Amino acid sequence: MLTAMNHVLHFVAYLMAGASAAGLILVIYLLFQLEYDSAEAQSADPTAKAGSLPPQTCDKS
Repeated sequence: MLTAMNHVLHFVAYLMAGASAAGLILVIYLLFQLEYDSAEAQSADPTAKAGSLPPQTCDKS
């Protein structure tokens, strides 16, 4: 009886550890995804880039 309860407790502990690890991986993935989306939005908007040169105009004279 004691060993069966011990196995159940170990199983529950491993299950909780796996769930918390999966949650941590999900949070890290979402943070990277958010950072990637904001970097992509900045690269699509030329005025948002720091230190970018304005587009050159060519005069036809």
